[in-house]
Amino acid sequence: MSTTRLIQHVLKTPIRRPITNIRKSPLAPIPFNYAKPTSIRHHAYGTKAPPTPPPPKTFTWKSAVVLALTATGLVVYFKGEKEKLMAQRKRQERDSIRALGRPHIGQPFRLLNVNEKRVMSSEELMEGQFTMIYFGFTHCPDICPEELDKMAEVTDAVKAEFGEGILRPVFITCDPLRDTEEV
Repeated sequence: MSTTRLIQHVLKTPIRRPITNIRKSPLAPIPFNYAKPTSIRHHAYGTKAPPTPPPPKTFTWKSAVVLALTATGLVVYFKGEKEKLMAQRKRQERDSIRALGRPHIGQPFRLLNVNEKRVMSSEELMEGQFTMIYFGFTHCPDICPEELDKMAEVTDAVKAEFGEGILRPVFITCDPLRDTEEV
C-alpha cells in the first residue's frame, strides 16, 4: 500500500467503531452496558441526533374537568349519605320514644299504701288536701336520708301552722324489690 492510500483509508474509517460482539464473547461473562446516549453516538459519527419528542402534558383541560366532576360527585354522594344517616338517627329516636310510650300526665293512678295495706287511687290520695310526693330509695346512704328529713321538717311546719290534714307526704319507691313493707 502506498502512503497516500493508507492515509485515505485511515481518514475514511471512524475513530471509534461500535463494538457489537463483545456481549457475545466468552471472554466477557459479565454483561456491560455499552449503550451510549443518542446524542453522543451521533456526534461520534458526525450525524444529527433525531429530534426529541415534547414531554407529555400532565395537566390538561380534560383532566381538570374529570377532576372537577369527580369532586362534585363525591361531595353530592357524601351529603346524601349524611342526610340518610341523620334521617336514620331521627327515626331511631322517634322509635325509642314510641317504645317507652306516652306519659299519662293527669291520668288517674293507683298506689299501694303499705301502712294500711290497701291500694289507693289518685282521687282518694289527693282528695281535699295537698300532696307532697317524693320518689326515692330506702337503701340510699347519701341523698335520700337528707331529703326525707327535709320532707319531714316541711310536713311538721305545715302541721304546726295550719293543722292536721292539710299536707300528706307520699314516698314512692324507685326500687320495689329492695324497699319492702318491712323496711
